Amino acid sequence: MACFRKAGFDLCRQLSRTLSSSVNSFALRSHSCGELRAGDVGKRVTLCGWVPRIRKLGKKGPLFIPLRDSYGITQLVVNDQSDNEVSESLASLPPESVISIKGFVAKRPDSMVNKALSTGEIEVQVESVDFVNESSIALPFQLSSTDESFPVHEDLRLQHRYLDLRREEMQRNLRLRSKVSSAIRHFLTSLHGFVEVETPTLFRRTSEGAREFLVPTRDPEKFYALAQSPQQFKQMLMAGGIDRYFQFARCYRDEDLRADRQPEFTQLDLELSFVDMGGIMNLVEEILAHIWRTVLKEEEPLQLPFQQMSYEEATNSYGTDKPDLRFGFEIADVSNWEDSDLAVRGIRGNLSAFLSREELEKLVEKAAEETNVTIGTMKWNKSQDSLTIRIGDTECSMSNTTFGLLASGPRDKVSRLLGRIRSLIGNRLSLTKNVDNELTTSDAGKRKYEFLWVVNFPLFSIDDEGGVKSTHHPFTAPHSSDEALLDYDPLKIRGQHIDLVVNGVEVGGGSIRIHDADQQEKILRDVLKVDATQFDHLLRSLRSGCPPHGGIALGFDRLMAVIVEAASLRDVVAFPKSFNGRDLLTKSPSTL
Repeated sequence: MACFRKAGFDLCRQLSRTLSSSVNSFALRSHSCGELRAGDVGKRVTLCGWVPRIRKLGKKGPLFIPLRDSYGITQLVVNDQSDNEVSESLASLPPESVISIKGFVAKRPDSMVNKALSTGEIEVQVESVDFVNESSIALPFQLSSTDESFPVHEDLRLQHRYLDLRREEMQRNLRLRSKVSSAIRHFLTSLHGFVEVETPTLFRRTSEGAREFLVPTRDPEKFYALAQSPQQFKQMLMAGGIDRYFQFARCYRDEDLRADRQPEFTQLDLELSFVDMGGIMNLVEEILAHIWRTVLKEEEPLQLPFQQMSYEEATNSYGTDKPDLRFGFEIADVSNWEDSDLAVRGIRGNLSAFLSREELEKLVEKAAEETNVTIGTMKWNKSQDSLTIRIGDTECSMSNTTFGLLASGPRDKVSRLLGRIRSLIGNRLSLTKNVDNELTTSDAGKRKYEFLWVVNFPLFSIDDEGGVKSTHHPFTAPHSSDEALLDYDPLKIRGQHIDLVVNGVEVGGGSIRIHDADQQEKILRDVLKVDATQFDHLLRSLRSGCPPHGGIALGFDRLMAVIVEAASLRDVVAFPKSFNGRDLLTKSPSTL
């Protein structure tokens, strides 16, 4: 055997000119650790990667080393241990050390073939080793490429993200994210003539809704605000003649965080001139169909066009404006209820067939923490084959198969509570695989991804102080037939806004924009009661001869989380913030 070298990383750079695989171009390796197969037996190869562990058979037996890189695992075998110093160094090598080896590909004995590995038919007989970088810290957790549950607290993973990123799941998620974004760019620029434009991150504070992050300047009295979205910039691009714009935009919002929120996030931002709502929806559907066809290669293509549902129907039948349509259990009014001061609503379906009473009560209790709503008590009357519901001193009865759960109180709160309970039920049954077993007869044929357009949102709603606010943002155009209501009943105006929902997750929102400067100023000044002068830049651009336009923003992080079935956005972002908005890796924010 050729001698083992403990010196530096001095492999021949000419390798990069003779490589056959694109992932090895310009690199000091001939192959990745995931590409060698039985057809490569006899080849001389150079491999680089991490050593998670080393296994030794007997005192003088061979060393078995699973070498791992970003593309897979190849088993190395060190048979000749004549160099005791190097053999001892290998045997005592700390986990996650980096090495480079040269050797030749050999076929594994039939009894030792590992069918779980793509490289399981071969092994590499090592001829020389470079100890590139020995791991010198105690690992905070053990890496595993096969344990998908990975029982390590998320805070620890975020604190040592550079290790967490080595896991197979994170590698797969981030690489798929890159492929999806590349496919989108190709679709938009090469096939449909869109122009990618980067808009500023440093912006000015304007009244758009969410709290903003402020950036100090050299003038102690003046600040930038990090852009919540490129909304105003992309509208000014339409005024500037960039009639088909897109970008993967970084956005910043100081919001209360959840699993589907980050203080900084990425959205696929799109805007077009001379477009209607149907054109925007068709564009997004074709983008997603292109991803499913070319990147995901799903056996079941997306069914176009997506279903549409009004905001009123969604909130009335599902208790939310982002319903999950993969299962039934719709919400409906209870009939024959005499007390008109109460809204009494229920979840349709025989929940007891899927959940025990104890399980259901826990879900109800969890959902009830979000709002103050009275839950109707239910009593089964066997003799009359009916369900009796008592709320206060009033009772009503119905067939036991009609409703599985009832609630009473103000209609909006009742609907919101039942919607949350329904969502929790769906999550629970999904975990137990019951969603795949036709929860109700109407669920037959449900698909893995249920996309939905929610349309006809109210343009305005009431804020916490009793004032009027934009349901989405102040630049959404009203339906033309409702414009007259601006002067005397703005809360009844429908906005030309759409939301894209998939599996109960809102992944996008768009609208036709206001391109008439007078109407935009009127809404800002008279309806929303905000200082319109802070939008002078936008109003001037509209008055310059801005074409009618519209667009949409897709939450790219959320979309990827849906695609890879991640429980949190943090699993599809390389360096995310924790649930309280802190960067545990770099310990920021910090004092200056």
